[in-house]
Amino acid sequence: MRISVFADLHYPVSLKDPKELDSKPWREADVLALAGDMVNNFNPDRLAAVLDYFSSFPGEKLFIAGNHEIWTTEGNPEEIYRKELKLLADTYGFHYLDESPRILGNVGFVGNMGWYDYSLALKSFPLQDDLILLEEDNPEDQDGFRETNKRWEDLGPEDYRKKRMGWKENGKTLLTVWNDRAYVKWPYRDEEFMARCLSKIKEDLDAVSKKAEKIVVINHHAPFAGLLREPQILAKAFERAYLGSRQLGELYLRYPKIKLCISGHIHHENELMAGPLKMVSVNKMSLYQTEI
Repeated sequence: MRISVFADLHYPVSLKDPKELDSKPWREADVLALAGDMVNNFNPDRLAAVLDYFSSFPGEKLFIAGNHEIWTTEGNPEEIYRKELKLLADTYGFHYLDESPRILGNVGFVGNMGWYDYSLALKSFPLQDDLILLEEDNPEDQDGFRETNKRWEDLGPEDYRKKRMGWKENGKTLLTVWNDRAYVKWPYRDEEFMARCLSKIKEDLDAVSKKAEKIVVINHHAPFAGLLREPQILAKAFERAYLGSRQLGELYLRYPKIKLCISGHIHHENELMAGPLKMVSVNKMSLYQTEI
């Protein structure tokens, strides 16, 4: 069974026109999987344009949400995730894996967006002698920071929940923001929503394991730290907390029928093996193809 996978097209910011993908041999497969962030924010017309472009694929079509699919300043992210994305997927002939798994022949497909719980955050990162970490003082104030004695090793969940960090470097105040802060406003803490995604994945894996001989799992967020690059700058080091969860990978290693694990989100391609399990991250805007 041959599988084609796209992730992180971010239409219309990175991908300007779906027809740009015409030259890629994505049709030469039995299964097509879209592993999240097909659009840069939730816009039904834009997502419809992407799904419509791929709708002519003659084989099985799978769709997994990414965090950008639920980015909104007006709508309800959970309503979008649970209902609106499912409706759009159904309209264009895609199976929405976030809702339910799929079995094709002897191969089961399980997946969902996943999320993050800060378990991939860096435990240490070298800071220049003149660099001072800042503490968020007023969340509503763009410049609402104060100096702190915190070291990188002191950062914890309360810091990562804020999804922004300030620091002074060479006397200049700098800032980095993880934009889920502004565009995913719902009542869940990140750890709580990650636990919900993990519970759903486990439920689906238990069901599919009884029927399939081999399993492919697909997430948007990364399940293994080994797929990530080592950051060279502070902003990228801070972002590590939001790239995925070790809990996903730890769960997958307990299911011997899982032979392939695919994820996106981190915008570069990597491939690792853990015994018979192949772990793959799909590069932004690139086609990944493999066989199972």
